[in-house]
Amino acid sequence: MSGPPSAIQRDQPGGTVEDVLQQAIYATGAIIPSNYGDLHKIGWTRSSRTDKGVHALANVVAMKLECHPSSFTADPEGSQLASSINQHLPAEVRVLSVQRVNNGFNARGFCNNRTYHYYLPTTLLGLALDGSVEDEARMRLLRECCSLYQGNHPFHNYTKRRLYRTPESPSTAGSKHDDLSGMHHSEEQDQSSAAADQREQGATDSSGIGAKPQQGDDLLDWDIVEDPGEDIAAHSAVHSSTSIETSPAAAASAAESGMWTRPRPLQYRWLDNMEPHDRLAPAHYRFIKAISVDDPTPLTPQGASAVRVSITGSSFMLHQIRHMVGAAAAVARGNLPLEYVSASLCAPSRAVLPLAPAEVLVLASNSFQPFPSHGKDRLGPIQSLSGAELQLRSQGKAARDDFAQKVLHPAIEKLFDHEVWAQWDNDLKLTCWHDAELQVFTEKAGRWQKQRAVLSEEKQDRLRAKTQDSGE
Repeated sequence: MSGPPSAIQRDQPGGTVEDVLQQAIYATGAIIPSNYGDLHKIGWTRSSRTDKGVHALANVVAMKLECHPSSFTADPEGSQLASSINQHLPAEVRVLSVQRVNNGFNARGFCNNRTYHYYLPTTLLGLALDGSVEDEARMRLLRECCSLYQGNHPFHNYTKRRLYRTPESPSTAGSKHDDLSGMHHSEEQDQSSAAADQREQGATDSSGIGAKPQQGDDLLDWDIVEDPGEDIAAHSAVHSSTSIETSPAAAASAAESGMWTRPRPLQYRWLDNMEPHDRLAPAHYRFIKAISVDDPTPLTPQGASAVRVSITGSSFMLHQIRHMVGAAAAVARGNLPLEYVSASLCAPSRAVLPLAPAEVLVLASNSFQPFPSHGKDRLGPIQSLSGAELQLRSQGKAARDDFAQKVLHPAIEKLFDHEVWAQWDNDLKLTCWHDAELQVFTEKAGRWQKQRAVLSEEKQDRLRAKTQDSGE
């Protein structure tokens, strides 16, 4: 299913994609009147939730439909049923395919990987698109920063940490996850649908500026810092910064447009001793399976060029991808040191990172666990219709690509003119730091990373030795 950035979940005011979809399915007769409006009755699940304002190119919804099972024998991709539903949908929402799944299928629980695309305007990156050395250097920095994210890392600095803590006592919570021994923890799914709903409803605007934190909240969280200068003054462990000179004319112009005019010092600290109220939990660790950065390409013929960042992982936290892309863009522009981003992926670090706008983030695809089979050489009834696992097939892919070309990409291109980019550009330009103090922070991170590498190698040696012993 493809749709606009009105969010898939139902619990937000205004017509969501999910509301519109349910109405369209009901209009075709695939939901009976007694079940309409009660998604629990029809086993409705969706594969992915997104931050407010994020697009979806190929989300998946599972439900019990009122239709004849034999209709899938001649049309396993459900193209005719999809066409019937689309007659009742607006042009910006489309069903790409309708396929059979097994009775126990849960779109959220059975989804094992999600891929997101983020489209960075080349103007924001400062690319001249002339093949210059400067352009090559910026693209190289963008890719180098993105490569830091691949693998298993604590992404606690890329979200609101308090939303992913386990309900344990402060004296024990997360104790095994924020020291060196916890660094090999595998990625975790969201703890519950209710908690996920709370996280998604808490999405802020693209500026990332909101209310002051309450007692017990994160001491450093870009989403909840109203005045970086005041926050730094309040916490002696957070480093101050050198000043930036701004011309009176530029300051007046920025003030008139409502933009920030004061310097934005980096906010960070290193926890030499873990604090009981700010420990990490398993859910703060996420596994990034793949990340890539495409060369600048126009989204539409004769349109503006953009750099597409593709990120694949099993699950993501609130604002995680937007912080990942925001930090990488800032590094490419020269507004943030690469070493700072590397340090932010260390468990003892507490660091604030730029938050990229939500408007051009797209849920691009999902992948799912294989359907259950009836033995090694026997296909189950669902596999014979829908394949080994749920995925878009030829007709669905064609419908998806057509939607992207005719609807999604032109819509994203228009968003490149949104005022949010000028605001974010202004904020990034005001970023500053004190070299000597930042060096202390990054050196501590470097030592921690070396210790982690040693422990990882020792663990691999033990596993190899255990394997050899069992073989003998």
